[in-house]
Amino acid sequence: MKREHDEIASVKRKENYSKIWFVKALELLKQEKIKFKSVVDIGAGKGEFLEILKDNFDIPNTVGVDYIESDLRTLTSKGIKAIKVDLDNFKVEDYSDLKNNFDLVVCLAAIEHVFNADRLFQFFYHLLKEKGHLLITTPNMGAFHFRLFYLLRGYPLGEGHHVRFFNKKKLRQHAFFNGFDPVKWNNYFTSEPSVIKRGFGVRNKYLAYFLAMLFFGPLLIFQKLKLFGSLTNNHFVILFRKTNFSPLNLQIDNFKKNFEQLPDEKKQLWINRIRKYYKKDKLKEHIYFKSYIEKII
Repeated sequence: MKREHDEIASVKRKENYSKIWFVKALELLKQEKIKFKSVVDIGAGKGEFLEILKDNFDIPNTVGVDYIESDLRTLTSKGIKAIKVDLDNFKVEDYSDLKNNFDLVVCLAAIEHVFNADRLFQFFYHLLKEKGHLLITTPNMGAFHFRLFYLLRGYPLGEGHHVRFFNKKKLRQHAFFNGFDPVKWNNYFTSEPSVIKRGFGVRNKYLAYFLAMLFFGPLLIFQKLKLFGSLTNNHFVILFRKTNFSPLNLQIDNFKKNFEQLPDEKKQLWINRIRKYYKKDKLKEHIYFKSYIEKII
């Protein structure tokens, strides 16, 4: 079902260089003055953001990863090296030739389309050079209008489209336990008529725009005033840095296996790292994971 949906969506989707997450991602890279000569876009689609990066930076090596054949052909036609990876069905170790190859990994509005977030983060880690950077954008499911959507209509964007749902805490957990530290965490707000269209069955685009501004316009004001935190920010753009801590996973069985395979010295380093993190995030929603963490620290 998901593959069929992705294929249909790819054919219907037109090239668009002005998507808000492209704008915010580029802004963040420029603000932080990230230097990179090699970049891979995970879920590259038609390669728009890679073209934007080439227009703004001197990048000798650009690679796009996707699994839809039409998108792979588009990437190749633009002179971008295209690599086929089905992010729901692959093994990280099968891509040993790409290990430690890139200064920057970007994954824009794609992580929410992948079932196994831990494996995806491990792939990011695998691809990046030492102290390389990871740039992610994704919707914030802790935002007010997604909460409203969930209350009235069920899951905000259903299976076949978005299959994973992140708030700041959950995304931070996945990154931390897979060897990444945040460098810069930005939030932004969009008054999306698509939420009105999909969530409330409004078909008229002008009515959808009107209702979006009516319902969500005040949130934009609150966001500008920095009030109510993540409730008023419905999207994230985050820059992470790869650490020397190899991925352990957020799933309890995988975490145990990976942790127990570490040499004693690296175990102790991870324990020290987790202790600092645990003071801020008690992992309350992970009952068995929390119990195991408390046991080892």
